[in-house]
Amino acid sequence: MFLLQVVVVVLLAVAGVVLLFLSTQRESIRDAGSRSLAVAEGFARSPEVAESLASRHPTAALQPQVQEAQRRSDVDYVGVLNRDGTYVALASVGYGPGTRTTTDMAPLLAGRTVTEEAVGGLGPQIRAYVPVKGPTGQVVGAVSAGVTLEHVSQRVTAQLPAVLGATVGAV
Repeated sequence: MFLLQVVVVVLLAVAGVVLLFLSTQRESIRDAGSRSLAVAEGFARSPEVAESLASRHPTAALQPQVQEAQRRSDVDYVGVLNRDGTYVALASVGYGPGTRTTTDMAPLLAGRTVTEEAVGGLGPQIRAYVPVKGPTGQVVGAVSAGVTLEHVSQRVTAQLPAVLGATVGAV
């Protein structure tokens, strides 16, 4: 009888760990999407971005800013795109200005924000695109920020020892 109780407790503990892991992963993905959107919105709302996109040398003006934004935020990349979907400034491992986005620009050019889970140059990622509007309200480009799912998985895995320790203690 005691052995049966131990088996039941262990099975409940394992089920609890699995549910907690899945819940943590879902929450981390939601957090990554919110973080990407917040970074992209904050950068897109800066008046200097629209001015720089209209200048003769947008890369020179924007590249240092996107690198600083990416470094200070907990995202894997930040970039500014022109209306054609080409990054004029991009802070990303292995990629830089001149890279084209795989995202459909039509919703952005219509003034809508786009949040998606997709596969990009850095692999599977959660990313947000926010249109940049000029002084008259027309869309002059977009800002993008994203977090790779690998980054999300690392955050979830970092919490696993504490969850397993608590489970073992409970058993």
